[in-house]
Amino acid sequence: MRMEIDRTPSLVETAEQLLTRAFVRADDSVSRLNMLNSLAGQGRDQRPARLRFAEAWQLLERAGLICRDPDQHQGDWWFLTGAGKAALRGGDVQGSIMLATTAL
Repeated sequence: MRMEIDRTPSLVETAEQLLTRAFVRADDSVSRLNMLNSLAGQGRDQRPARLRFAEAWQLLERAGLICRDPDQHQGDWWFLTGAGKAALRGGDVQGSIMLATTAL
């Protein structure tokens, strides 16, 4: 009998989940607020999950995989960069994040 152990995903794993779920269509802009609400929910009870996804979003930005959309003047809209598209195509999002963030 195999025992399953619950563990909290690492920040890099959370960032990968966020990237693959938020940017389903590579050329679309994504609202950060809408995505955080969609993934983590709203309200005080969801605050820990929302903070975790917010940290993951910051990691994706720092790694250069996402960037603010300069054509969106209202709201908080982001697009997938060329590096982000390459990370998704290559299938090693976590490796791309680790490589980009350790080089900074």
